[in-house]
Amino acid sequence: MEQSLQFLLESDHCVSFDDEDGFVSLESRQARCCQDLTLQLREVNDHKTNIRDVFQCKLSDLTPKLCALLSHRVDQEALLPATQDAEANEEVLSDTTNAMTLTFPAMAAAELYVSLLAMPGALGSGLVELEALTALTAIVRRWALECCGRENMMNDRFQHRRQKSPTKSPPKKRSRSKGPIPICSAHSGDDEEEDGSSDPGPSEILQIGLQAAHALCEIPAEREFSTWSSEARESLLESVVSVFATSAAMKNLHSLCPDIVDHGSKSLQAAIEHCTTKSQLHEAAVVILRGLLRILQFKEVLPNGERGKLDAHAAAAKALDGLIQNVARTDKSSTPEGTQTPSRKGRRSSFGRTPATNTNRRTPRSQRRRVSLDGVTPMLSPALKKGRQSPGCLTPTGGLSKLDPVLSVFLGMLQRLATSPGFERASARIPTVEALQTCAASLPLPERAHFLRYLLKLCQSKVSIHRLVACEIIGNFLSRDWLQTHVEDTVEGNSSTPTSPELQPLPAALWKALQGRLVDRIAAVRARAASALEMAIKTNSCCIQESLLSALRKRAVTDETATVRKASISGMTQILLIKKDWMSEWYLGAFCELCLDHSLLTRKIAADSITILLLAYSGHHFGSMLEEAWSKCVLPMVLDEEAGTKAVALVDRVVISPILEGDDEDQNLSMWRILAHVGNSAGQQGSSKEPTQALQVALKQITIEDSEKVECHLLDRAISVAHKAVQAEASESLLVGVWCLLENLLVQLNDIRPRVKKLKRSTDSFVFCINAWKIVLGRQSNSQAAWLRGTLRSSFLVASRLAQALDPAMVEECRNDLKKEIKVFSFTPDVISAAISALGAMHPQSGGREVSRREFAATIREIFSCCEEELTRFVQHAQADRENNENDVGLEEKVVRALFTVGELSMIGFCRDDDDQRMGPDDKEADFFRGMHEGPSPILQKIVQSLLSSHLPGPKKYKNLAPLRAHAFTVLGKLCLRDERLTKSSLNLLARELHPSAASNPAVQSNVLLVLGDLSVRYTNMTDRYLPVLASCLQSGTEDPEVNMVSSTSSSSAVVRKHAVLLLSSLLLQDYIKWRGLLFHRFLVACSDDDEGVAHLAENVLSGPLWVRSPKLFYNHFVESLFVLNKCTAHPIYLAAASHGDGGSGIAVGFEGIHLNGEVGQIRRRRMYDFLLSKLSDEEKIGVTARLAKEVLACAVANNGDLGKVCEISADDMDFRLESAWNVMNDVFYVLSNKAIKVGKIVEDDALEDPNIPSASRQVTVAKSRLLSKISRKQLIEIVLPVLCNLKVKLQQNCSPLLKQLMQYLCEIFQSYKKEAREFLANDPTLLHEIEYDARQIL
Repeated sequence: MEQSLQFLLESDHCVSFDDEDGFVSLESRQARCCQDLTLQLREVNDHKTNIRDVFQCKLSDLTPKLCALLSHRVDQEALLPATQDAEANEEVLSDTTNAMTLTFPAMAAAELYVSLLAMPGALGSGLVELEALTALTAIVRRWALECCGRENMMNDRFQHRRQKSPTKSPPKKRSRSKGPIPICSAHSGDDEEEDGSSDPGPSEILQIGLQAAHALCEIPAEREFSTWSSEARESLLESVVSVFATSAAMKNLHSLCPDIVDHGSKSLQAAIEHCTTKSQLHEAAVVILRGLLRILQFKEVLPNGERGKLDAHAAAAKALDGLIQNVARTDKSSTPEGTQTPSRKGRRSSFGRTPATNTNRRTPRSQRRRVSLDGVTPMLSPALKKGRQSPGCLTPTGGLSKLDPVLSVFLGMLQRLATSPGFERASARIPTVEALQTCAASLPLPERAHFLRYLLKLCQSKVSIHRLVACEIIGNFLSRDWLQTHVEDTVEGNSSTPTSPELQPLPAALWKALQGRLVDRIAAVRARAASALEMAIKTNSCCIQESLLSALRKRAVTDETATVRKASISGMTQILLIKKDWMSEWYLGAFCELCLDHSLLTRKIAADSITILLLAYSGHHFGSMLEEAWSKCVLPMVLDEEAGTKAVALVDRVVISPILEGDDEDQNLSMWRILAHVGNSAGQQGSSKEPTQALQVALKQITIEDSEKVECHLLDRAISVAHKAVQAEASESLLVGVWCLLENLLVQLNDIRPRVKKLKRSTDSFVFCINAWKIVLGRQSNSQAAWLRGTLRSSFLVASRLAQALDPAMVEECRNDLKKEIKVFSFTPDVISAAISALGAMHPQSGGREVSRREFAATIREIFSCCEEELTRFVQHAQADRENNENDVGLEEKVVRALFTVGELSMIGFCRDDDDQRMGPDDKEADFFRGMHEGPSPILQKIVQSLLSSHLPGPKKYKNLAPLRAHAFTVLGKLCLRDERLTKSSLNLLARELHPSAASNPAVQSNVLLVLGDLSVRYTNMTDRYLPVLASCLQSGTEDPEVNMVSSTSSSSAVVRKHAVLLLSSLLLQDYIKWRGLLFHRFLVACSDDDEGVAHLAENVLSGPLWVRSPKLFYNHFVESLFVLNKCTAHPIYLAAASHGDGGSGIAVGFEGIHLNGEVGQIRRRRMYDFLLSKLSDEEKIGVTARLAKEVLACAVANNGDLGKVCEISADDMDFRLESAWNVMNDVFYVLSNKAIKVGKIVEDDALEDPNIPSASRQVTVAKSRLLSKISRKQLIEIVLPVLCNLKVKLQQNCSPLLKQLMQYLCEIFQSYKKEAREFLANDPTLLHEIEYDARQIL
């Protein structure tokens, strides 16, 4: 060891030594000596041996030698690789790989130097030299850079492969000058090692750096380190932080790296612990945090790419947390204020071996770095640096808090970290937020309270990403238990009196700040605030208020961003799980509405929320409403192509599994009530069939996954419960629910016979199933409840499916009983169809299809005869019945049942194309009679037709009842579907009933409308000419066509208008009718209907499927709508629109009976214009503006027609025709001045408005918006403005009242495009001055 040290100290500066292999450089010989010394030091050093006990010579002279070696680098000219070295060339061209400038002498000297510094007594031996430490810092940083891109060389597996193949070495770089020829030994050039005589390659050099890094991390742990000069400590701590970060980035590549990270973290903490004064502690904290800040901000260049940066970030966050805890403990056990610490100069004088020339050495760079923490000011927040403290900065005890200076450094670090750039990337934001949460929890109470107040300020920042980070951190803090320790800390709240500010607890202020971000301008912040609230509510519900629930509901329903709606739904769910008393129909309606949201994510979370609340509210008084909502909103989602799988899983969880797991005695479970809602909705008139269809699809999907579960276990369970429910007269929910389940189960089975044989139930149970309708009918005779009728209908459908699988004798007996009940009209109209279907299914089919048809036809004729007798009795004795039994409601009900029976019997075997060959392989009992037609007798047809009249037959002509007429028209429609001749003779009768002058009953008109719709599908060519009559139903209810329809619309006719909207839109979508004449404009008028339901339905239909089918629908009809809605019939545009699509036949939809004049009419017209403008794209808005200028305003300037005349006369001298033209001009100026027609307005969204969040879609949208805005501006200046100037001259000459609106529009153009407008109006200074004056008046 002494020999190697003497060689280092006494070697002169000769360039090389002679060796048998050639010349060997001095640096190479010195490097070998350094390597030998390092190995020997490892053998003798046990971390307690003083350096003076190891070396007897003077070591202060060794420092300059090592400093020279530390600065040794590869010559720049030697970095150019050989032309044929492909690997070296690729390395040079790589963006991630830095040039390999480190040399073996430099790394060997660094390893020896840090090994010496790690020994006790290094300071007294003169080894702590600032110049050498600066060189060490430089080589450490260079080592970190050169590790980037060479991670494979640092891998343990790579080193293992190199040991197996020592002859294979990486390609060498050719030097243009003579490089150093390495030697084999440090002592002489004659002895050679067995491995060869070459210097270590890049891999070995980088490995030496790892060994040096390991030794470097041990230096701050020595107590002697605290006696170093401040500059020396600063330089070494920077090196430690650098190797700490580099090793953390490569911890998964080399086995030594985790140990280095652990030693580095402990040494940084030891450097804090060993500080003897506050100033020394402050300086150490500043240096360490300056290095950690770059790591935590992902600014440090580290190996292993993004993975390495994330690993280094995690290690730095953990180290920072440990430092905060350590400083907090040190602050509590600090020395008294009177204790004096020796000065820096006095300490150094005690070590005579420290060179005097380096005692006061201080570089300008070190001075600058001590002032600020690389941007992190080691002081208080800006509010506390102005010489006064915030009134809200109170300690838990109520006094003013003075923060610790050292902890203020860490506090400033956290504040700077919370506002770091680059947080738009989630990969950078999420780990940083987690680090802030962990470190803030380790702060003492005063500093933590200060940081919480800083977060409150950050919530109000103008930078959106800062608000987002604050929401994430606050949401996590609100779920922590330690937050309750800040209850006595207060901050200023909103107060109406500035002189007496209101103080509120800090936790409450955090809740309020987070709630306030729900209305943030940026959607990402709103979504994060809602998610944070959800997370906080789960663990901390003490500060929840109902205002928060209302705010979340508003965001869930009205927000335009799906992520915000999703997060708000989750937050609402968590609150309602805790505060069950707050549940109401208002909140439940929001969940139901969001189940129909256009976003798949929102629909799924809404369905999950209703399901979670349903299970949580079991036994609660609000549980029944949740069950109904689940059946109406969640169950139909099974039919959703995107969310169907999720909904099927919910059906299995809520309905199927509880039924299989329950017992027979538990009759009040929610699954039966849910099924009862499905069963009841199936039989209600006008109700949706989606729940029933969804249940069938869900059962089918579950059957595919597990057929045994559904076809055996569930069916067996359903039959068992149904048997007991009917026999024991169970509750409504159980009875309706089990029969609904049984009905839909049997519908899924194509062939019931093999399933019946597999079931464990006895034959008596199945016999009971087909006879259960008798028991239910007996209960119905005592009660006319709707749920009993639904159960009766389900029992008929079950009997229809089981009939062919049971004993024919039993089925025959049941069939005879059913036929008797049908003949005496025991069933209500909503049950008759199911009863007749069951009667057909019970007919024996063993004798063949033709035999069965003949037998069933005989049965139909027999029932027809009973219907004929009943209707004949009613018609013939109508006079007597009316005089003697005017209030005999039972007789009228029986006639209605007879009529309905006639219609259902006539539809048996109906097929849309009357094609008997359309049966598929799965068509069984229900299709056995398809194609057969057994119509009523001519007498019965005439009796039905006689009931169509508004008066009953007889001399006194009593008025016929509306229900009878409505049912009679329905029966006539069914007969027409089977008889083309009857259709031809009945179309005029049906059309007459829909005419506006008929003033028919709304129920009758509604049925006639539906009949004509079905006939339009069946006989399209026959009904085509009746399209104007159908279109007139869109405005049904106008009593006087000459009176404004606003004041004459009947509210009872709203159902007719709704049916007209649905029917006509369905026919349009199926191409049975076309956009003929003014049909579109009648739809448009329906959008402003007095009935909000009709208006909303018309808007949804027009802007939904009809708009999707014809994307240019609104654009093509916009300009003509101005003339049609004002009934400007003389204008060519109106005439062209009225004759559109008639094909020369003269049959087109007109605009009769619609008057939109007057003030109220103007309001409705403007509502229609607003609706049309809201659906136009920017390109279409430019086209509409151009058409209005050329086809309307230009015509008024050219004195063509009525538009030119109204510009020349006053409003008092107008007839109806000129008034219509006047309204057109008014509406044109309204549309042009409307804000909705402006081009270039970007929808408010975080990806579009926030400049801190770049996005490709944002760039495309902004570029397109700017381009269209320029086109619109050019069009206004070059096309529209000249027309307006010419029109202004004409209006001014005639003193027209339209001049006021024209000038207002000119002022708007001037305000928006002042520069361009001034350039254009430079030739007309008078007009320019007028516009400027009017613009100032408006402003």
